[in-house]
Amino acid sequence: MKHFNFALILLISCLSWFPAAQAEVHNASPYQIHFSAFQSTFLTADVAKAYRLERSKYMGVVNVSVLDTRTGNLPTAVTITGEAKNLLGHNVPLEFTEVKEGKAVYYLDQIKYSNEETFRFQLQITTPEGTYPVEFMKKFYVN
Repeated sequence: MKHFNFALILLISCLSWFPAAQAEVHNASPYQIHFSAFQSTFLTADVAKAYRLERSKYMGVVNVSVLDTRTGNLPTAVTITGEAKNLLGHNVPLEFTEVKEGKAVYYLDQIKYSNEETFRFQLQITTPEGTYPVEFMKKFYVN
């Protein structure tokens, strides 16, 4: 398990080198919602296998985590629902899987795409204090 924790930390640090994969932050006091969407080929085969993610040049990964600023930015378990809609209006429902590793809590899902396909992601993050909407767009490329 330490190998996968290290691999995940390495992945997150490497993503800072790929502008297309960088996480964005939405402040929804008292929470910080971190989210990103990136090509699944950015993951190593071992990391993808550990999290049951398909590595393909046609598959993206959506990653969401929520931190509670009242607790020193500790991760918070939430419920996430949402959808992704391409520019032609095709809706793809998102079904996130919760991943817990030590104190870390994050949510993963995958989306199939074509070259240069753009999606508008609409997420609803539900916490004990209420539901927070998060919207972002991502254009995927086939490499």
